[in-house]
Amino acid sequence: MKLNKFFFGLLTIPALALTACSDYGDVDTFSPEADAEATGAFFSKSTSSNTLVPGKTSFEVVLNRAVSGSAASIPVTVTKNDKDFFSLSASSFSFDAESQTSAPITVSFDETACTFQEPDTLSLQVLGGEKDHIYAAGYASTTVFMVVDYQWVDFLQVMLTNTYVSDEASLTTVQIAKNFETEAEPATQKQTLLQVPGLVGDANVQFVVDANHANPAEIGTYFTDNGIALKVRTELGTGMTLTLSDEAKTELPVFMDVTNLAASDVSASKAAYTITYDLYAKDEKTGKTYKVEKDAETVEEGKSSYTATFTAEFPTEEKEPQTTE
Repeated sequence: MKLNKFFFGLLTIPALALTACSDYGDVDTFSPEADAEATGAFFSKSTSSNTLVPGKTSFEVVLNRAVSGSAASIPVTVTKNDKDFFSLSASSFSFDAESQTSAPITVSFDETACTFQEPDTLSLQVLGGEKDHIYAAGYASTTVFMVVDYQWVDFLQVMLTNTYVSDEASLTTVQIAKNFETEAEPATQKQTLLQVPGLVGDANVQFVVDANHANPAEIGTYFTDNGIALKVRTELGTGMTLTLSDEAKTELPVFMDVTNLAASDVSASKAAYTITYDLYAKDEKTGKTYKVEKDAETVEEGKSSYTATFTAEFPTEEKEPQTTE
């Protein structure tokens, strides 16, 4: 009897399964549809960056849309404008019929309000910050970081002695600005822009040398002499801090200031450079400065002076072989 009940149970399972399938076999699940009025406008990235050479005072931004259709205009709102110096060429992104990418809007800015190598921020928004199309990619808001700088190339391997760090030389890379161009004529007067990255902490030192690799001058001096109204920080943040010898153990930011640049042993292919700089911690409230010294047991008011020296060997331009007729 038990055996018969067992086989009967096996026979009833497929029947139940068929009954279950018949209850739901005709049900279809449809994907939700987008609103017929949806534009599907979006920025392809939530953040982006633009690096512009000094003298260039504008860049472009575009908007995309999920569906192509008739011509459209999508208003744009500025939600953040550093120093209030960005201006847009239009208040809306314009789409041609069947186009999914808008005509660009030109973003212009006041160069006199910029600081060399210091980013400024512009934030834009469409559709109130909320995408109106469920299948639209990207973002309804975007933030653009803009900085005025050159393209730096790791070019010169040098042995650098930095008295703040050590009395012994260490291998360091000095960079050259690849897209730094001077319009001086004749061509023999063309200058070179060098950068010593991270000389102390995060502080980068830039200076221009002439065609003979001599007469180093800070980048700020070069801008002034060439009519570029771009500010250059002379007080360079290092990202370091100094703890005062007080009960509160106050930590102050450390700054660096280049006080002198000099060239020696200059030749057609190389030159030696000496960078003299002050290193100090600064109390922003009182304006007092404090010496930054390697082995000092106490902190004294004032500034510490250090030097960095290195010899750079410059690449020589290869001349095209002369042909004789």
